[in-house]
Amino acid sequence: MKKILTAFIALSLSLAAFAGEENVTLPFLRIDQNPVSAAQASISLFDNAASTAWLNGRGYIGAGYQRWGVGPTNNIFVDASGRFIGSLGVRARYAQQLEKPYEMIDGEGESLGNYTPQTLRAMLGVSYAIGKYVSVGVDFSYARRALAPESVQNAFTIDPAVMVRYAGLRAALGTKNLAPAVKSFSGDKFSVPGSAFVSLGYDITFAEVHHIVPAAEFEYMFFGQMSAAGSLCYNWKDTIQLMGGYRYGGFIPSHASAGVGFCIKGLCLNATMLFGQGDINMTALVGLGYRF
Repeated sequence: MKKILTAFIALSLSLAAFAGEENVTLPFLRIDQNPVSAAQASISLFDNAASTAWLNGRGYIGAGYQRWGVGPTNNIFVDASGRFIGSLGVRARYAQQLEKPYEMIDGEGESLGNYTPQTLRAMLGVSYAIGKYVSVGVDFSYARRALAPESVQNAFTIDPAVMVRYAGLRAALGTKNLAPAVKSFSGDKFSVPGSAFVSLGYDITFAEVHHIVPAAEFEYMFFGQMSAAGSLCYNWKDTIQLMGGYRYGGFIPSHASAGVGFCIKGLCLNATMLFGQGDINMTALVGLGYRF
């Protein structure tokens, strides 16, 4: 365990050195498209690279839609995860903004045709449970933001994480969006919104069917900002979930969150709302999936 943590910290510090404090790009990487974690203030305890090793069931497939903030911006996503050979977890995700095409005009006012901007993220992750109490994992992602043919940014990120669970205690330590600096068309360098987090939660069980899970998280952004979050979830027979939370500070504006989830015979429906100022406004998120 000590060797795992030492390697994790060394990797985080070495890649964080590439992050700038002033210019940050690819904000799409900070938008949480998981309706369950988003309903709980996006606390990483409920969604991180090491969590698939302890997946509830053998696998999950799902898709969803997010109406993000003012504007609004419309996002779609698909999600698949599975647990194999008892301890090995694999997951894949794809998220994309639905962009509107615009007409390109040259310097003489002539039309060059239409262009559709593109903002997306594709992720593949693997995790492994070491004994009963510890799991480790890493997510590999490709992100792309193309606002014009000559204005394209690409980034490859890695997100390592470690999870610990003992009795009702749950803890997670990890990073998000570790990547070298991204160059613009003009040659300027930008950092992606990377961070390190530590999350804690406790599963309080009553009569074997009622679960109350309070959780909290502290997150440090590599460009100097900090964030803190708290959440509370009630779960009945792993069938009904009522969730809420609040996140203060960070790259995404401070906001409250609330959500509800239903799982019946493997079919799961989750709906979440975010309430905040600025970019968030009233964000709606809905996901439908199947757990087996």
